[in-house]
Amino acid sequence: MEKPIVIIAQDNSSSIALVKDSAYYKNQYAEGIKKIAEALESKYEVRTYSWGEKVSDNLTMTFSEKETDISGFLDEADNRFLNRNVGAIVIASDGLYNKGVNPLYRNGLLKVPLYTIALGDTTVQRDALISDVRFNRTVYLNNSFPLEIILQARQCNGNNVTVNVTENNTELFTKNISITNNSFTQKIPVYLEAKTKGNHHYKVAVSTITGEITPANNVRDVYIEVIEHKQKILLVSASSHPDVNAIREAIESNQNYEVTLAQASGFDKKLSDYDMVIFYQLPSQEGNNSSLVDAVIKQNMPRLFILGNQTDIALFNRLDAGIAINGSRQKSNQPLAMVESSFSLFSLSNETVSGINEMPPLSAPFGEYKAGTMNNVLLSQKIGSVNSGIPLWLFNEKANVRTGIIAGEGLWRWRLYDFQKHGTFNLTNELLAKTVQYLLVKENKSRFRIDAKNIYNENESVIMQAEVFDENLELMNNAEVSITITNDKKNNFPFTFSNNGKTYSLNAGYFPVGDYRYKATAKAGNKILAAEGGFSVSPVQIEQSETVADHRLLYTLSQKSGGKMFYRNELEKLKDELLKRDDLASVSYVQTKLEELLNKKWIFFLILLLLGAEWFLRKRSGSY
Repeated sequence: MEKPIVIIAQDNSSSIALVKDSAYYKNQYAEGIKKIAEALESKYEVRTYSWGEKVSDNLTMTFSEKETDISGFLDEADNRFLNRNVGAIVIASDGLYNKGVNPLYRNGLLKVPLYTIALGDTTVQRDALISDVRFNRTVYLNNSFPLEIILQARQCNGNNVTVNVTENNTELFTKNISITNNSFTQKIPVYLEAKTKGNHHYKVAVSTITGEITPANNVRDVYIEVIEHKQKILLVSASSHPDVNAIREAIESNQNYEVTLAQASGFDKKLSDYDMVIFYQLPSQEGNNSSLVDAVIKQNMPRLFILGNQTDIALFNRLDAGIAINGSRQKSNQPLAMVESSFSLFSLSNETVSGINEMPPLSAPFGEYKAGTMNNVLLSQKIGSVNSGIPLWLFNEKANVRTGIIAGEGLWRWRLYDFQKHGTFNLTNELLAKTVQYLLVKENKSRFRIDAKNIYNENESVIMQAEVFDENLELMNNAEVSITITNDKKNNFPFTFSNNGKTYSLNAGYFPVGDYRYKATAKAGNKILAAEGGFSVSPVQIEQSETVADHRLLYTLSQKSGGKMFYRNELEKLKDELLKRDDLASVSYVQTKLEELLNKKWIFFLILLLLGAEWFLRKRSGSY
């Protein structure tokens, strides 16, 4: 017997606490929602959660989450309670979301009534704010670069404000603005100069107005990395294909790269203008285009081969690129992808690793794959639920030149599926950008290398990778690697890397907003190797950009699912509504087990006894 489950989920994002009565939500309201949960336990099994950017297994009401993902919580509820006796879901929120897809358009698996508790205030309060700053995270040395500041002001007609941009307390831009109505928006273009390399921290601020609902959204922090130049990549194909644009968009999501498209027929570009070449289904069956491939190989340029139905497999095999496919006869297979746990050339996020396993199949050349011993396989081909061991995405290096091979076409489907599932293109962006990054990296003779991002978000763990090499530049797995991270107040935070077999990893957790330096050491035998660098932690300020609650979204969610919306002062009504529902009933489960009669030994011996008795009686009566 399973009692009906009622799920109560509290929005724990910081936008809840931006209103004037934030103390009410942390005290009286918090007590009220906990009492409702306790009262419902008399009839139902009550599960409580809080959520913002992630889901927690309790009613936490710190209102400190930096993002709000309503659809993400509902997806999590689907995963946890599918095929369970869920009677209703209660969501307490202000209806504002800034992560994930619109919850009105998701196709949920749990077809249960959704009750909502409307928090926040729909009244437009007096507020001047920097609602957004649009900028490129990476810019180039000695170039000017734009910031587009979005200034908003509500119920502030007739006031004057000042917008300024500063770096290290030095004013770089200032402008006085007159607010001319109660729903004021203005875009302010600003151009700054990238004079020095490294991470730059800019503050964009608007002066406060008397009577504002909150000053928290008057300032935005902007972190920008200045690098020397953008690396150029040539993507050559035999003909048009939806993969081509998908690949370009994924790679150019990283501001360090610029992709130029070209077709092999009539090719007239200078290879010396590019840092790397991607051959999409080249050499192909359409015309003689081997000379271009041969020229790239001759110039020792990093390259990436993407194979597909148009690839001339016989010509590709002659390139000695790292794999050979025999007996293909231009047929194709439809394998899924599986991440190889032994791959160590670079790391992927946990979200990307798990997401790859869900991607639709690629179209790979069919045949017997023979891979060289120097290959590093990132993805293998999965046939059904079995890892075939056949490489799908791999890398190798010969004579200090790196080559990558993707043995399948259809990456555009991955990109569409990624957006449909997660509302972003992060999976394909990360996978292709890191592939290109690895292929483009020049040989590093250092025996101790730290791989870390230059800028982390404040809601993102600081994750680093390290490699230690012996004097033959072969990876060592017995070194002791440690690091000390120092903040701008000269406080030190020591950590030790974990050994992953060939490489070393560190998850240092979350760091406060600011600039940090690090010094790392590796004890390799009798020698101490050292490396140092720095990174910045950028604030996530999206929650402050909107203070007007969206109760229409909550009302529509409830009506669409057969539930109701209640206001924060109607918690008792919500409790009574749930307790009086007769359709939220317990469920009994019956399990039927079938067993062969021959497995019952006592039946066998009973039949044997009866047969023996019949034989004895017939023998005695003279029937035999």
